[in-house]
Amino acid sequence: MTIFHVSRSSYLLWLNVSISYHFSIAYCWAIWFTRNKRIFEGKKSDPRASAAKAESLLEAYHRARKTDASHIHNVKRVVQKKWEPPPGNFLKVNVDAAINCRNQVLGLGAVIKDPSGKIVAAGIKQVPLREGVSFAEAEAMEWGLKVAKEFSLSAMIMEIDCKEVVDLLNNTKGSRTCISWVISDIQEQRRDFKEVKFRHIPRTCNTCAHSLAKLVVGANTSAIWLDHIPAEILNVLNNVV
Repeated sequence: MTIFHVSRSSYLLWLNVSISYHFSIAYCWAIWFTRNKRIFEGKKSDPRASAAKAESLLEAYHRARKTDASHIHNVKRVVQKKWEPPPGNFLKVNVDAAINCRNQVLGLGAVIKDPSGKIVAAGIKQVPLREGVSFAEAEAMEWGLKVAKEFSLSAMIMEIDCKEVVDLLNNTKGSRTCISWVISDIQEQRRDFKEVKFRHIPRTCNTCAHSLAKLVVGANTSAIWLDHIPAEILNVLNNVV
């Protein structure tokens, strides 16, 4: 048997080339998809929406394939999880945050779906970046409650891909000083609803909210759409994995 030894530098070079290749493929697909929408359906898409869609697809892809290189020989095939509909008496609110460290801003996205999977409401908001990732995700939860209240929800399941925030909200983990006041605000606002359940999910189940957060992180705007969601926003939401 012949054994080939690959240096760490060679492996890292291969990894960078692979990432660049997938990045190019994602953006080419987004351009192709936008072109077809314009030619065959007469729909003009916002370039930022197309970029957000491509980045969301690429991030979901890499997270699904992520593995520890030191144990690559023990890799097992994992079935990628997807968004699951809520029980009939609930609606589901998915939220996420995206950070732009260069501009020190935070994008918040929230999507509400009914048991059939139909998008019934959505909201985006850009705010200044004040703390770290956990604080940002807690702000996304608070934003989701705002959108839910505007939609007059009574019973809902709120999902986010930040386990720490969910543990704090469900009182399964001790509070951290830097985000304790945001958690307290969320718990207070929770009383405005008949029933609210907080759940942690993997990123692959939260791509819609993540796409909205990525979209608004590059635009200083805030909006909540109830029923009548703009076509360009639905285009982003309906074409993510």
